[in-house]
Amino acid sequence: MTQQILSSLLQAIFLSLPPILLALRFWKKSPSWWLIGLSLPVISWICINGMVWLHNADITRQMNELEAAGEPIPEDLMEAFANDGGRNVFALFFGWLYVVPFFLGWMIPFGIGQAIRKSRQKKQ
Repeated sequence: MTQQILSSLLQAIFLSLPPILLALRFWKKSPSWWLIGLSLPVISWICINGMVWLHNADITRQMNELEAAGEPIPEDLMEAFANDGGRNVFALFFGWLYVVPFFLGWMIPFGIGQAIRKSRQKKQ
């Protein structure tokens, strides 16, 4: 249960961080682009690796519970346990990359807002 809560928390951080940082940048003119550019990949990498680690821990927990109860381990659970190496390596090396398309998607409304703000400033 706590693994699910932690995984949901990491996912919420991953999904909410780009719009929060861009909203702060839009209204407060801070944080700087350097801080955004450095913090997003680092925090994204931590969140993605945490979610993968928690998923693997959950699979291991399920297998241990079934084994302790003397029940056979389902084939799909055994396959998920055996085939997790590629996901782990990709998350370890490229977990920071997941935020790039997500951040670029949030840059569209940010850019539109900036364009509207500049056009209103020119009219005044």
